[in-house]
Amino acid sequence: MLIAVNVISCILLVLVLVEDLKFRAVHAWIFPLLCAAFIFLRMNETAVSEVLTDTALNTALIALNLLLATLYFSLKNRKPVKLTGGFIGWGDLFFFIAIAPLFPFRQFVFVFPLSLLFSLIMWLGLSQFSQQRDRKVPLAGLQALFVLGWMGATAAGFVDSSSSPDFFTVWKN
Repeated sequence: MLIAVNVISCILLVLVLVEDLKFRAVHAWIFPLLCAAFIFLRMNETAVSEVLTDTALNTALIALNLLLATLYFSLKNRKPVKLTGGFIGWGDLFFFIAIAPLFPFRQFVFVFPLSLLFSLIMWLGLSQFSQQRDRKVPLAGLQALFVLGWMGATAAGFVDSSSSPDFFTVWKN
């Protein structure tokens, strides 16, 4: 069963990547399935109470980031802005919530910003080779690629799945 859920998670992450890159939109049904798969995977390795606590803390961190982004863009534009009004897509927000159960909080503090940085660097690189000059970043898709890589690196034993946020202790020797 655990292998099946891992495979389903990987397929769903690839779907997010492909749909976001190709259409700049992702089917909404993917996010609840992805979230449920990640909850199942985490509950397989830790207690339910810890999964719930980490998910709540991760969601609070996401909310804090969104609040700070809203404040930043509101100050920059000198008027209140709605983040989903052209700054970030609903699919991106749903993806943030879908991955919240996957990581312990201390690891999420490390992985979430790293996935955003990865997405930015990948998009800058991809946009250099693209004929189409679409300024919309497929954030959920590129983050899905990052999470897929992280899961693969963890399964291969390259990444310590503990809750350590320190870069030098996350990567195994």
